[in-house]
Amino acid sequence: MDILSYTPGQKSTIFLEVKNSDGYRANSLTAPFISRIFAFTSTDGYTLYDGYLKTDGYNQPFTKVAVGLYFAQLTLPKLAASIGSYLVDASYTSPIDGYVKTQTYQILINAPYGNFSVGT
Repeated sequence: MDILSYTPGQKSTIFLEVKNSDGYRANSLTAPFISRIFAFTSTDGYTLYDGYLKTDGYNQPFTKVAVGLYFAQLTLPKLAASIGSYLVDASYTSPIDGYVKTQTYQILINAPYGNFSVGT
């Protein structure tokens, strides 16, 4: 699992590398896409997060950069309550066996400059 660190409201870039049985890059048989996002809550652990829209980059296909190399971008939540840990699943179809595989990324949203406050 790759771990990425950002601040609220930033655009996150996720790279996906697909390989064949010899370890060389190979194209996914279908367009890879962000399939699910989980947000950490102190009461339930990680739960499915449905606060993203297509305009935020969620559930859109990755863009192909080169053979077997793709990227996707999504805009992170902007509010103070969004600080925390998120799991992002990217799904693709393996060129090895034709099955749908999932690559998971952890995105940590940290307070800018290490501190965050709410004023009245």
